[in-house]
Amino acid sequence: MKMTKSLCVIFLFIALNYTITEADGIKTYHNKNIPADEKLEIKIKELFTIDSEDEKLNDSSRTINSIYTIHVDYDGNIYVLDNTRSNIKKFDKNGKFIKSIGRKGQGPGEFGFCITAEIMNEEIVCNDYDAQKLVVFDKDGNFKRNMIMDKGVPQIYEMLNNKKILSNFNFWEVIEDEVYTTTTIILCDSIFENRNDTLRYVRMKTLRNSEDDRIYLSRNDINEYLIDVYDLNGNLLHTISKSYIKVKYTPKEIEGINKFIKDYSGDPEAPNTKLVYKKSISDLRVDKYDRLWVDSSLAPKKEAENEEFRGYSFDIFKDGVYQNRINIGFPEGYYPAIFRNGKIYAYNKDLSSIKVFDY
Repeated sequence: MKMTKSLCVIFLFIALNYTITEADGIKTYHNKNIPADEKLEIKIKELFTIDSEDEKLNDSSRTINSIYTIHVDYDGNIYVLDNTRSNIKKFDKNGKFIKSIGRKGQGPGEFGFCITAEIMNEEIVCNDYDAQKLVVFDKDGNFKRNMIMDKGVPQIYEMLNNKKILSNFNFWEVIEDEVYTTTTIILCDSIFENRNDTLRYVRMKTLRNSEDDRIYLSRNDINEYLIDVYDLNGNLLHTISKSYIKVKYTPKEIEGINKFIKDYSGDPEAPNTKLVYKKSISDLRVDKYDRLWVDSSLAPKKEAENEEFRGYSFDIFKDGVYQNRINIGFPEGYYPAIFRNGKIYAYNKDLSSIKVFDY
């Protein structure tokens, strides 16, 4: 099939801080580093903490050894995947411990190396990389079934408004002693069936817009700052870009990457990384006001006014337009992982602790 590229570009709007262009019916928001809202402020209020241990509760199954991921259902229940103990800790919306789900092994309701435990269609779905299967529980923790994944186990997956599932499958290859990852994005009508493999990126970061059901995918790029926005059928709606100058890793960051490579591979002689520049975008979030939060390499961590806090900086967008870069005073070591039910759920891996915030 011969493909042609349209040269017809319509300039729809020009403002001081951004320009909107349209090509083949797709709008692109070209943002400058000029904030639309110079007075933008986002304040957080801590609601409660889930510590690694509860001294008042004489129950060893409550102890969190190592937080790998956390998930929250629409009732506010919190699910903590403890990778070291190969189980899931369930807490209610106020942080009260309910029960431990699953255990290490190969039998029914057991799993090995798991990195995601997502809530999907009122079920808890865990990806067991060791056994190449998905282990499914109901939300009360009762084992329901195993799903053998002949085509590979998805690394990350997310239920989109109880309608569709977005997931990614990683494929690894070594080129000139450097390890590269290719990620295929899969959009499914049900649990990994009726697959639509049309969304393909090297790196995927995805979020569901709380009101309009949007899929946000950031490009794996060191030179450009680009985010594509899709609907739940995989149709490209628009693209968001922002002025960007590529940023080098610091020597300390390179040292950390090399240590991770050696620790992860188990080979102290593993070759060091050849990375020089950071990816422009490392993470995305959407809040209850339908604002897009972008964790960019140009948004470095910096100390808040209170010395007890070390915040994170995010680029904030609304309707495709850059609003401002703001610093959020999360306690040191706590990174905001989940935005759901109007709250922010942040966890500290070193302390195996979770804090929940209103904002």
